[in-house]
Amino acid sequence: MFKDNLTKFIVFSYDYFLAETDDGYLRFGLYGVVAVQVSVNHVVAPALLACESSEEVEAIFDEVQSGVYYGGKQTATLTSTY
Repeated sequence: MFKDNLTKFIVFSYDYFLAETDDGYLRFGLYGVVAVQVSVNHVVAPALLACESSEEVEAIFDEVQSGVYYGGKQTATLTSTY
């Protein structure tokens, strides 16, 4: 379980979400089910910060989770469930 708190939703729906944390990370995933947390310096961060819809967050989440890769580079793995 994550120890930091969400401070700002960048994209919010009761489907997929993207938010900033009080420790300076980005958390994204399926709301109320599973989430991934990455540093703002992570390879996937620029694409996440460009998201404007839950569908865009979902596409990145699916790519990260299905292959553990994003843009040909290793990314985060599942870090927590709610």
